[in-house]
Amino acid sequence: MIELLQEAVKGANIIPTFLLVFVLMYGMIAFMGLIDFDTIDFDLDVDADADIDMDADVDADAEGGLSGVSGFLSYFNIGRMPIMIYLFFVVFPMWVMSILINHLLGIESFWLGLILLLPIIFVSLFFAKYACIPVAKLWEGLDGTIDTNFEGKTCTVLYDAKGDLLSQAEMEWAGDKVRLNVKALQGKHISEGDQAVIIEHVEDQDFYYVETLHLNV
Repeated sequence: MIELLQEAVKGANIIPTFLLVFVLMYGMIAFMGLIDFDTIDFDLDVDADADIDMDADVDADAEGGLSGVSGFLSYFNIGRMPIMIYLFFVVFPMWVMSILINHLLGIESFWLGLILLLPIIFVSLFFAKYACIPVAKLWEGLDGTIDTNFEGKTCTVLYDAKGDLLSQAEMEWAGDKVRLNVKALQGKHISEGDQAVIIEHVEDQDFYYVETLHLNV
């Protein structure tokens, strides 16, 4: 245990160690009820439209691809739970890999550890993508314990949805906000902020087809 602590506080591992301690302490305080899990949550939609607009020309030629920020968030399941819970699934494997790799390679330098941390973060994101799925479904009420037939319900599209590009939408469910992966029906284009109707759930790929909500005036 002492040897693990010594490895954890070496310069090469100090950043992952600090992040892990921060996330664990935050989780303990949240479990005690002193703060909410989403107290440090932030709006992941900021400037997403700018990113998508800049990439519009490229995305138009990339059928089945993901667009900008919306694609990144959807692919790694970011936004389906409070960011601090998601960070645990990223930081813990990042800390373990940093300790093991730096120990095996004999790396103690802060700067070498920082360079090595970049690919470790990338691998950790892929670990989190799959490891957090059960928690994400539980958080969203999609664990099968309640009726989750969203077809016919309305939602707000968070990013432009067009072609075969994956986007996200948000809706009210059981008093909470639920974020869903969505695609526009073939040939349709739904703009960011538009109200849409959920048409169909594609279970094997975990996304919903939506179309623009037409209001009769």
